[in-house]
Amino acid sequence: MADRGLDVELISATNLKKVNKSKMHAYVVAWIDPSVRVPGPVDKTNGSNPVWNYTITMALEARTLSQTMHLNLELLGQGFLSTKPIGSVVVPLAELLQRGASGCAAVAEFPEQPVILPSGEPQGTFSFVLRLKESPAMLAAAQSAQATAL
Repeated sequence: MADRGLDVELISATNLKKVNKSKMHAYVVAWIDPSVRVPGPVDKTNGSNPVWNYTITMALEARTLSQTMHLNLELLGQGFLSTKPIGSVVVPLAELLQRGASGCAAVAEFPEQPVILPSGEPQGTFSFVLRLKESPAMLAAAQSAQATAL
């Protein structure tokens, strides 16, 4: 299996828990492998209802792709003195990977995914879109296999 790209389009969140006494500036850190965390931009104007409209691009290595793979999206509140966890969203990637198994692009929209607080309770929602990028090498292999089968 070839390497793939995954775009995580961060749209917005609503009704997040306020974790700082001063004005909260929210941002998202995305990861599949905890040793490779990719931060998004900080929204400094909307407090507990941040808007990002920003895309994080991640690489999915062929050797590590599996049907049990999860995307972790951690929402953090940056205050005047400290940064604190707001909550998180964990997305299983099995369905998206299956839709793009032949190498074609695949999209999954999450218009209002619940944000899970560190306590385990839900509070607020997070809207984002996942886009698995096309893999020309996988498409060529699938087309070759299909032509051979005919």
